Amino acid sequence: MLKSNQCSVKQALTRLIAPIAIAAVTAFLCQPLYMAGGKCDYCILALLIGIPFGIQKMTLWFVPFGYGIAGTVAMFAFDILIGGLIGFFVFAYRIISGILLLTTAVIRLLIRK
Repeated sequence: MLKSNQCSVKQALTRLIAPIAIAAVTAFLCQPLYMAGGKCDYCILALLIGIPFGIQKMTLWFVPFGYGIAGTVAMFAFDILIGGLIGFFVFAYRIISGILLLTTAVIRLLIRK
C-alpha cells in the first residue's frame, strides 16, 4: 500500500510541475510581448500563458476558409485569442487539481504512517 501512495505523490508532483514549467517557459519566451514600457500587462500575460493549453481549441469553432486574406488573418487572430482565454482557464484548473491531488496524496501518506 505504501508504494501506491508514493506513486500517487509522484503523479501529483508530475501533474503540478509540468503545467507550471510550460507556463514559465512560455512567459520567459514571450516576455517582450507583455512587458510594455517596463510594466507587466497581466491580461496579455494570461492570454500568452493560456495559448499552449488552449491550442487544441483554437480552430475548433471558426475555421478560416472562404474569406479574403484580411478575413483569414482576422479569424486566425480571433482563434488565438479564444484559445488563449480558454487555455488560461484550463491552466488554472490543472494547477488547482494538481494541488488538490498533491494535498490528498500527502495526507494519505501521513495517515498511513
